[in-house]
Amino acid sequence: MPGDHLKTPKQSDMTNTMETLIELTAQEFGVTQTALKGQSRCQVLAIPRFAAWHIAWKHLGMTHKSIALNFGKRHASTIHYGYMQAHRLLQENGTFAEHYHKIERKFAQQTTV
Repeated sequence: MPGDHLKTPKQSDMTNTMETLIELTAQEFGVTQTALKGQSRCQVLAIPRFAAWHIAWKHLGMTHKSIALNFGKRHASTIHYGYMQAHRLLQENGTFAEHYHKIERKFAQQTTV
């Protein structure tokens, strides 16, 4: 099962775990954490968000609604759209896939049991 090698954080640890994912994503894509969680729709920020949202769903088992609360109180349908875009980009865009897998590896290292 995806993410089995990662520990499932307790609810109280979820915020810290999500902040770690946001930090790693911001670093990898060269944006600020504040901008990543902000409301801007520019592609330079949307693409990294898609990666973070997909990883949060895949490895943390978070619902779209709970992910939305960590990213500027967006609507769950926005997170679903971004998840689907990330899924597509992983198949079609090698650069996105490289960034995504780097974040995923670093995240796994920081959250393994």
